[in-house]
Amino acid sequence: VTELLKEPGLALKKTLFLPQIERCLLGESNFEGIMDYHGDSVFGYWRWFPEIKSCLVTKIDRTEALAPIKQAAIILTVGVLLIGIGVGIFGYWVGRLMLEPLYSLRNQALKIKAGNFEVEGLVDSGDEIGEVAVAFQEMAEQLKSMYANLEVKVKEKTAELSKKVEELASLNATLGKNEAAMINLLEDEKELE
Repeated sequence: VTELLKEPGLALKKTLFLPQIERCLLGESNFEGIMDYHGDSVFGYWRWFPEIKSCLVTKIDRTEALAPIKQAAIILTVGVLLIGIGVGIFGYWVGRLMLEPLYSLRNQALKIKAGNFEVEGLVDSGDEIGEVAVAFQEMAEQLKSMYANLEVKVKEKTAELSKKVEELASLNATLGKNEAAMINLLEDEKELE
């Protein structure tokens, strides 16, 4: 018999009678949540020993029995939170590693769209994104070359057009002089008649 926790010094001096003791003395053995002699919620176990015609009754406070489970639940919750945070940080890091080259390609595309064909700082990796970056750089160089050729052709055509305009102006001036001479001739001819 152990000491009574809430009434020290009364072991074997105080009579305790609970319904589970009566059930045990009737030969029943069981385990269940019960109320103890102070009205506290406990887990109780009782067993009838027919050989010695005696009963064994034990109890443990519910809070005491569940304390390791609560502690394990807290440790598990903290562990899951830490793992979740770690996975989140790892996911963010991997995402940045994967998306940064794409952002670089997008920025270069926007520069080319604005007319700046100088491609710089493209991705230098051996994966598919690196292959896209190499193709992108080649495309930018071809566009730069085509744009330069186009500018040369525009200058040539502009020069040709300017020359034609000058020729037409000269021809127009010549025709203007010839027309004036013709008018004079016609007037002279009228006078002669």
